[in-house]
Amino acid sequence: MHSDATFLALLATDPGDRAALAVYADWLEGTGDVLRADVLRRLDAIGYGERDAPDRFERAQQLVDVAVRAPPEWIAQLAVLARPPLAGTVWHGSTGHMVVMRFLAGGALNYTQTDATYQNGTWLQIGCVVAMETNRHFADYLGLITGERIDGLAHNIMHERWGWTAQRSYDPDEAQIPEGVIATVFDEHARRKKS
Repeated sequence: MHSDATFLALLATDPGDRAALAVYADWLEGTGDVLRADVLRRLDAIGYGERDAPDRFERAQQLVDVAVRAPPEWIAQLAVLARPPLAGTVWHGSTGHMVVMRFLAGGALNYTQTDATYQNGTWLQIGCVVAMETNRHFADYLGLITGERIDGLAHNIMHERWGWTAQRSYDPDEAQIPEGVIATVFDEHARRKKS
């Protein structure tokens, strides 16, 4: 008898098993769960398709848009497909300026920029795709993970757009969260939109 647990256990032993992913998607659709089947099919197309395709970020954004409508506990279970899992890792790179990103458990994002360290953002990983936001979507980041590198696009409410990259860091100094973390969510922009 098939179940979510059966498919997730199978995928945990071999996250690259495209046939199992396809059968899981077909099974979900057969049970009437079209939304979760769509998530898996979109994940398969991005995770195993051409990572250099011109529309790769558009497809990644579509995956995130569909995935956020799926049950959060199921999305968390898809961590078995993460390549590599981001929870507990540290990455450094450039998002327009130098930054160190710490992907904390539970989806909290801690990041150090040139002037301070903040913990006022969130992250979500679906396979090889990561979506992050800071300050209640003052800025949104979308990235494609390839091994120990992330390439991405970002935008903010000022209509600015930029590319960003990050490399995985094993530097214990970068992994250490500095004192004086700013946890305030500077969300004046969100309040203005509601008014």
